[in-house]
Parts: sequence; structure tokens; C-alpha cells
Amino acid sequence: MENQETSTPQKEQIRRVAGDLEVTDIVPENLRDDVPVVVIPGWGETPATHTDTLNTIANLQRRAIAIKIPRLGGTRAKDGYPESEYNKALALIDTLDKKEIRTVDVIAHSEGAIPTIIAALNNPRRFRGIVFVDPAGLIGEDSLIKLSARFTGMLAKDALRMAKAPPDVKLNMLRATREAAKSFLANPKRGVQEVNTIAASDIYEMLIALREIGIKVSVIHGINDSLFPIEKVLKAAGEKGGLDTIGFYSVKGDHREISTHPEKYTALAVNALETLSNKPKFN
Repeated sequence: MENQETSTPQKEQIRRVAGDLEVTDIVPENLRDDVPVVVIPGWGETPATHTDTLNTIANLQRRAIAIKIPRLGGTRAKDGYPESEYNKALALIDTLDKKEIRTVDVIAHSEGAIPTIIAALNNPRRFRGIVFVDPAGLIGEDSLIKLSARFTGMLAKDALRMAKAPPDVKLNMLRATREAAKSFLANPKRGVQEVNTIAASDIYEMLIALREIGIKVSVIHGINDSLFPIEKVLKAAGEKGGLDTIGFYSVKGDHREISTHPEKYTALAVNALETLSNKPKFN
């Protein structure tokens, strides 16, 4: 990538009753935008999964932040939200409060769309723009069995891809697999609850609600996405509507490209955020 900067990631512990957080924060020497970019990982992902994602954001002269959320503990959810997703949303807002950050842009991957939406609907002034990358909740009716079968198929495809991948991509894929295993084993019960939440999620109405309260939103979706097939996304969008009112980018790639090929997919997400920042608010 051209014009790369060497920025040292800073890790900070945030103490909370609901569980301590570890925040990775990379601040380039030269910023082209004062608004930080927060990466909200998907199921089984951590800041470590997105090491190169964060570095790519920093190399694009944007401050990059990610939050490692404890797998145990938390607080009781309000307003009927799924408990694990509510706690991730709370962790995001607590981090912004602790670091005295008024407004952020967000890149939310996969399951990360759910806590991002919860946080944004309840704290709209803290969010300038959100880019959802292969988000959960766009394929309509789903089930745990179907979702699990697609996940297994994705892992099988990844194994074949990994055998032929260049060293840097292979490292990212191995890192993602390791972090997913560690995350699940740290709290299997919560892991299953999260998968059930993903299968039951439907975010179409919430995407419209975000736009109506002034938060600019785009979606990037891989045409080869094994977990949330784009043909199912387009069918559901045709039935439910909503995607026609926001930016929608269909790109070549599978579900985890943002962490395995960040030089392409993360750069696209940052560009989409910058496009959103130049758009007038919806009235």
C-alpha cells in the first residue's frame, strides 16, 4: 500500500463493573480526518483477528480503534435486546465515554452489525457514519441448523483457500480461526446464544430507522459470501425494501475478506465512510 505510516498500536485497559475492556487504539502521526474509525468484529472475532484491518485504516491516515470484550460477566439487557449484543453495544459507548470521543465512524462486520445498531439507535449523536460489511440480518428467515451448515461449508472452503494462499493471507486466516476457537471455548453457552441471535436477526427496519435519525449508512456485501449468500440478501431486500435507500456495494469475495484481504476490503470500507461523510443528512 502506498504512503504507509508506522504507527504503534496502544492498548488500554478500561475498568468497568460490567467487565474490563481492552482497547486497541492506533493514532497515525498525520490524520486526514479527526473522527476515529471503530471496527466492530463479528462472531468469534477480536481485535487480534483484525490486526491488519486496523493497520490498513491507520495507513489510510485514520485513527483505528477496536475493543476486546470479556466473554464472561456483563449486565442485564434493557428494552428486550439480546443480552450479549446489548453488552457489546454498552462496551462501545463506555469506551467512547472513557476516551472522551464525541463522534465516530464505524465499520461493523457480520454479527457486529447488531450491537452497532443497538448503540447507534440509543446514542445517535455519537455516530457519523456506519459501513456494515457482510452484516447479519439481511437474508430474511433463517434457522440455527441452516446457519450452522453454511458456517461449516465456509470453514471447508477456507481450508482449501488456505492451502493455496500467500503467507500474509494464510496468517490472517489462521489468526481468525484461532481467535474464533478461543472466543467460543471461553464461554460456549454465550457463543451458542450469539449464533441463535444471528439466525433470528432482521435489520431492515433498523437500517431505515438509522437513516431517519440522521446516521449515514452503507452496506458492503461479498458476492461469494458463504455465510449470508448474496442471492438470499437480494431476495429479502426485494421483499422487505430498505436497501434501495442506502448505499449498497456488492464486491467479489467471501465472508471474511475484510480481515484476510484488508488492503482491498478495509480500504473500500474506509472509502465508503468518507463518501458518507460528504453526503447531506437525510431529512
